[in-house]
Parts: sequence; C-alpha cells; structure tokens
Amino acid sequence: MSGFAIDEHSTDTVSDDIDVIEQDGEDETEEVDVPRGEAGGPKRSSARNARTGSRARQPITRAGAARAIAKYVQLTEAREDLVAILAVSLGAPEYDLASLAATVVAGKGTPAISLVTDLADAAGRSPHEATVHAMQLSREDAKQAWALLVAAGVVTGPIPAKDGAAAVALAQAVEQIGDDERAAFEQVSELAGR
Repeated sequence: MSGFAIDEHSTDTVSDDIDVIEQDGEDETEEVDVPRGEAGGPKRSSARNARTGSRARQPITRAGAARAIAKYVQLTEAREDLVAILAVSLGAPEYDLASLAATVVAGKGTPAISLVTDLADAAGRSPHEATVHAMQLSREDAKQAWALLVAAGVVTGPIPAKDGAAAVALAQAVEQIGDDERAAFEQVSELAGR
C-alpha cells in the first residue's frame, strides 16, 4: 500500500517511506525456531534428529536453577574488582550479574587466568622464557590475557598492535604480578567454580 494509512481510531498518518502490510486473520504467521536443515522440508523423526545433531531444547532442572541463583547471590556479595576480573576472564558483561552467573554455571571456565599465571610462572624462571611463551599465544589469547591484566590493575591501555611487541609487553607485564594479584586470581577462580 502506498501513500498513507489512516487508523479509524486515530488521526495519525503513516508516511510514504513506511510499508504498511495488511493481513486478515487467515494469513497470520507465527515465528518458530526451526532446527537447521528442516526448514520447508518434511518432518523428521526424533531418532533422525538425534543422529543429525539438530538442536533440542534442554529443560532447566531444579538443581540447575538453584545453582544459577546461588551463583548470582554469591556474585552480588563478592568484591566488585573480583567480579570485574571474572567477567573479563569469561568474556561476559561485568554489569549483568545474571548473565555472568549463567555463564559460570554453564561451566565455561577461566582460561585467561591460566594463561596469565602460566606466563607469570615462566617469567619467574626467565624473562626470555616468558617472551617465548607469549609469542606462542594466538592473538586472541594474548588480547584476553592483556585484558585480564588491565582488569587486575597490572597494566593500562591497549595491547600493542604488532604481535612481537605485544608478546614482549605481555611478558614484561606479567613480571609485575604480585602476591595481591595472584591472590585475586585465586579468588576469581573460586568464584568461577560451579
């Protein structure tokens, strides 16, 4: 329909740039979640769906819901700096505690903390060894480790853009990790427990 439409109960108009779609009661559609590979085709049997790996919705169990609620309560009572470090280590939003609790209960783990503590252990043995170890990290892992160090207050600013410079900066940064940061990482690892 072009032009404008007038609602019989209103004097508001719809401009030319908006398409107005009219439909009668028989043409109503419903949005449904169709597993991949099934759109437009015949229904498949449950056994075939299980074999082909189609998505099945898992019900939330009472125990799962209780764990998520308990984790949410634990996060609301935790120190803000630890919650921030946890969020960065999981790649989850810091200020959405419900989402953060769900991520923890889903069991993602905190690989960034392991990366940083491994680098710090290597730096304790030799600065050269820490640099070599940092150079072996993927760019994504290096960025995640750097973000964790920023959240912990060890460094500030972005990681260097070039991979070699990033590895050197990361190796130097982990040398600055002290007992307070290690204790914080341990507490965050405990918070990340299911």
